[in-house]
Amino acid sequence: MRIYIVGCAKTGTWLLTRLFYAFEDFFLIDCVDERPLSEIINCYPPTGYHAVMKRTWDEIFSCFDAYGKHEEKRQEVHDHNIKLVYTHRNRGEVMASMLKATLADPTPADKELITEAHTVRYDACIQQAEQYADLLTVS
Repeated sequence: MRIYIVGCAKTGTWLLTRLFYAFEDFFLIDCVDERPLSEIINCYPPTGYHAVMKRTWDEIFSCFDAYGKHEEKRQEVHDHNIKLVYTHRNRGEVMASMLKATLADPTPADKELITEAHTVRYDACIQQAEQYADLLTVS
């Protein structure tokens, strides 16, 4: 089995990816860098193991619309029997994490700008979760 971890930024995708280390039959491809969908498609884990990777920022579940290739990527996930594990966290917690990660001491204007930008990202991710709902395993 091949598992691709997806979700909005700051929702726990890295935490979930690292949790797979606790299981002997999971083969983490990389626990430092994100990987494109093509790498999990072309990954063949050792017999008896399941491959796990985290998506790159510009793949499915990003605000960048995967460069207009959602249907193509959706078909690839389906054709290659890749399991999408989707992490979700409420908007308020995501926005608080974004602010902490972005600036040490943001001004009110910075907070507003950052929150507005990340709200767009969060909403795009939620919309994609609806588009991919039939392919998702939610954590």
